[in-house]
Amino acid sequence: MRCETWDEAISGESKVKEDDKPKYVISVHEIVKYPRGTMIEKEVTSFGGRTIWINVNPFIHTRNIPKVEILPSKEKDGFYDLQLTLDRRGRMLWTQLSVEFNRTDVALLIDGVFYRSFQPEQLDDEEDMVVVIKGPFDPVTAKCIEKYAEKDYKYFEENKK
Repeated sequence: MRCETWDEAISGESKVKEDDKPKYVISVHEIVKYPRGTMIEKEVTSFGGRTIWINVNPFIHTRNIPKVEILPSKEKDGFYDLQLTLDRRGRMLWTQLSVEFNRTDVALLIDGVFYRSFQPEQLDDEEDMVVVIKGPFDPVTAKCIEKYAEKDYKYFEENKK
């Protein structure tokens, strides 16, 4: 009997179908203003081509967000804000993030590419599981994040190590 993981490693092929792989994975990172080139810092490119430095350890990740809903942006017509429903661990991480980075920008990455920075808002209630990331998010990106959020969350839940 052969080990499937070993076969994947040898052939370089994954048994995960392309359709099953996560799409529109979002993560929130600390922005590093003065990079020191340590192993936990990384330069990432934005969709527009500019680069920023981040701490590679995300505070929040798709694996902590079982649901995303889009809300019309009050700042820009035709654009959206993201309403994230967090799991229990995600709520604890968001609480830490919003206290540590109160009035400070953090980076939102989509599939490892810098999308925008934002300031995390503190939760009002210890039982609150919903947070809003104010956009504006373009319609295509916002709708795709909403569409794939549950599927991507389940993927990471099923593939915990």
